[in-house]
Amino acid sequence: MRKIPLAKFNKNLPNFENQTQTKDKIILKWLCEWVQVALDTGDAEEGDIMPSKQELAELLKVSSATLQNAIRHAEDLGYFYSKQRLGTFISDPKNKKTKFKKSFSKKDSAKSEIKNLIVDLGLVEGSKLPSSRVIAREISTSHNTVCLALETLVEEGFLEQRFYKKNEKSWFLVQEIEHNTNEKKYSLSRAVKNKTLAEIHEKTIKNYIVNNFEIGAKIPTTKELSKMFSLSIKTLSDIMQSLAKKGVISSRRGKYGTIYVGHHIGEIKSEKSLFMSGVRSKTQTPKFQYRWENAASEIKKYIFKNCEIGDKTLTVQEFSEKLNVSTNTVRRAIKELINQGFLHIQRGRFGGIYVTDFPEDVPKTYKWLALN
Repeated sequence: MRKIPLAKFNKNLPNFENQTQTKDKIILKWLCEWVQVALDTGDAEEGDIMPSKQELAELLKVSSATLQNAIRHAEDLGYFYSKQRLGTFISDPKNKKTKFKKSFSKKDSAKSEIKNLIVDLGLVEGSKLPSSRVIAREISTSHNTVCLALETLVEEGFLEQRFYKKNEKSWFLVQEIEHNTNEKKYSLSRAVKNKTLAEIHEKTIKNYIVNNFEIGAKIPTTKELSKMFSLSIKTLSDIMQSLAKKGVISSRRGKYGTIYVGHHIGEIKSEKSLFMSGVRSKTQTPKFQYRWENAASEIKKYIFKNCEIGDKTLTVQEFSEKLNVSTNTVRRAIKELINQGFLHIQRGRFGGIYVTDFPEDVPKTYKWLALN
C-alpha cells in the first residue's frame, strides 16, 4: 500500500471549456480512465491511496463538493473505496472478488427510495417529479445523494431531464418503475425495520412517561432519554415528534423543555399555580405558556382593575413582588405590552410606567371593575 503523489495527475487534466456535461461527470470519466490505465501499466495497484480530495480539487480548480460527487459515483462503479480517517483507495472494477466493492451504496438506497416515492405518488409516464430538494426532504437523504440517484435513473432510462419552463429543468418519468432484486430486498428490510421502531420503541417511551410523571411535569431531554434507552438521537427525536402529534407531550423552547400533557387519557388536573396555565375541566386541552406571557396577562388585569389611561402603574420591582416572579420576567412582559401600545415608559425625574390604552382581551369581570 502506497500513497500516489499528486504529480502523477498533472498530465492530461480534464478540459471543462465548451462542454455540455457537468463538471462532476467530466471528472468522473477522467478519474475512471486514469485508474484503468494506471492499473494496466502498473503505475498503481489495488489498495493504493489517492491524494486527498482537497488536493485534487485544488489541482482541478473545482469545489470539493463537485469532486466528492465524482468520487462517490466512481465508488459505485467499483474504482474506489473509502475508509474513514484513512482516505480513498484504488480498486479494480474488473476484479469481481474484491471485498471492497459496494453491494448497496447510499446512492442505491436513495434510488430505491425515489422509486418507492414515485409509486406512492401514483405518477405515470410523462409526469413531472417534484424538485430534487423536495425529494431529498421526503426521503430524508442529502441533496447531493438524491441528485446522483436521479442522474442514475436517467442513465437507466426511467427518467429524463428536460426544460418545462424557461431556463428551468426538471425530471420526468418516461418508463414504468421496476425494482431489481437488491432494491426489493432493501425496501422490504427497511419497511420491517421502520415498523419495528415505531411500534416497539415509541410504546416503550410512552409507557415510561405515563408511569413515571404527573401531568404538567417536565420530562427528561431527548439526549437523556437516548442514553437511558440506548437509542440514537435521531430515533428519539422521531418518537418525540410522534408523541407530540398524539397529544402525549408538548415541547417549548429554552428552560421550559418538554412537558407531559396527558391529553390521550383525559385526566387533567386543575390549575394550581399562576404559571401553570393548565385546564379546569377534563374536556379541555392543557395549554402551557411562558412565565412572561402569564405575567403580561396579570399586568393587564391589574391595569383594568386599578388604573385609568394616563395613570402611573407599579414599578418593575413592585410587579415582581406582587406576581412572585423575577424582575427579568416582568421586564419582558412590560416590553411586550409596550409593543402592543398599552404601556409607555418615561425616563427622567417624572419617569415611570404609564398606561396609554386599555386592552380589549381582558375578561369582562375586570372591565366591569375598572369602569365602576
